[in-house]
Amino acid sequence: MPPRLALLAVQHPLCYSYSEPIAHTNGSQNGIKSGDPKPLSSLANPETIEDRVRYLYEHQQITNLLNEYAYVLDACMVDHAAAHKWAALFTEDCAVTYPFGSHRGRDGLAQWAMNAETRFYRMLKNLPAYSITQKVLLSRIAAKHLTPTRIQHSSSNVTISFTSENTAHARSALHAICGTDGDDIGKVFQEGGYYYWSFRREDQGQGQEQGQGRGKWRISYLFLDVNWTSGDSLGLNEPGAAD
Repeated sequence: MPPRLALLAVQHPLCYSYSEPIAHTNGSQNGIKSGDPKPLSSLANPETIEDRVRYLYEHQQITNLLNEYAYVLDACMVDHAAAHKWAALFTEDCAVTYPFGSHRGRDGLAQWAMNAETRFYRMLKNLPAYSITQKVLLSRIAAKHLTPTRIQHSSSNVTISFTSENTAHARSALHAICGTDGDDIGKVFQEGGYYYWSFRREDQGQGQEQGQGRGKWRISYLFLDVNWTSGDSLGLNEPGAAD
């Protein structure tokens, strides 16, 4: 494997990058990189008590979304039906990049992600409800890539920045542990890195005043930079693993 930077230069406002010129940083915008010091909303620069309470509320809503992403992704390991609930956390026009490839749009997102993850056999429960292709399944059985697993995704060190009433960005640290033996819980594959997120609030009803905290936050952009691994990933992070 060729050497790579410890942190990839991701085109995201919360990514630290040596390749980018020094930009103005507005402290009131929670450290988000910006060439414009003027805040775009009261969420980006909460001044009144009401603004600060709403900031805390919206911040928690996005934190809840990140927690749900990790937990439902773990649930997909034992029930394929959960993959659709996981995909519903994204916007219809989302852009998602993992080490094994990129996908645009909610349509087909669940199938694409599960194609990569189903190398672990416990994900094959309830196959009639949600299945990979028979060809892929048989090839993985033949290659003995269907191994027992338990998976836990953790997302921590969360930084959230609001750029408007209905858009926000975040960065969080990933630590994922995948058990690779059905009997020995000490045999695992691990990986860590950083998630770079963008969010958009959707489903705002007609006639609602902008900025009243209505609507549902969804993930519009996700880039995962895996910068360390330990153990055998069974090819999970190889390009084309979701094909």
